[in-house]
Amino acid sequence: VGGLLLVYFEMPVGADDIALGLVGVAVGLIAFGAIFVRQVRRIRSAEYPMLRAVESAALVGCLFVVVVASIHDSLWLADHESYSEALSRLDALYFTVTTLATVGFGDITPTSTLTRTVTTVLIVLGVALLGAGVRILIGVASQVNEDRRRRASPPT
Repeated sequence: VGGLLLVYFEMPVGADDIALGLVGVAVGLIAFGAIFVRQVRRIRSAEYPMLRAVESAALVGCLFVVVVASIHDSLWLADHESYSEALSRLDALYFTVTTLATVGFGDITPTSTLTRTVTTVLIVLGVALLGAGVRILIGVASQVNEDRRRRASPPT
C-alpha cells in the first residue's frame, strides 16, 4: 500500500505531461487486472488462503483507488474546468475515496459531461470491485479450504 501511494504521488506528471498521465492510467488498469489474476493464483497456493484473500482484497482495492485517482488527476490536468475546484494529487485521491465510499462530501464535484460520465462509471466499477472482486477472492479461498478438508479426511 505504501509503495502504491509512493508511486502515485511521485509519478512525474504535470500540466505538460497529460499523455504520460493517460499512459500511466492505462498501465495501471492493465496492472490491476494482472495483479488480480496473480492474487487469485497466490490464494490457491497459500498456506492460509483466507488470510491471503483478505490481504489480496486490500491490495487490489488500494490499487483500484490509486488508478481511479490517477484518472481524476489526468482529467483535471487535461481540463481545469472539469471539476468544481483545482485538484492536487491528494485532492484527486480524497475525491476518489469519498466517492467510492459513497460519502461524497460535495466539496469537489465533476462539472463537465466527461468527468461526470467517468465518475459515474468509476462508481459502478467500484461497487462491482467491492462486491464481485472481494467475493471472487474469498470464494477462491473458501474453495481451497474445502478442497483441503476433503483431501485430509478419509472417505467414510
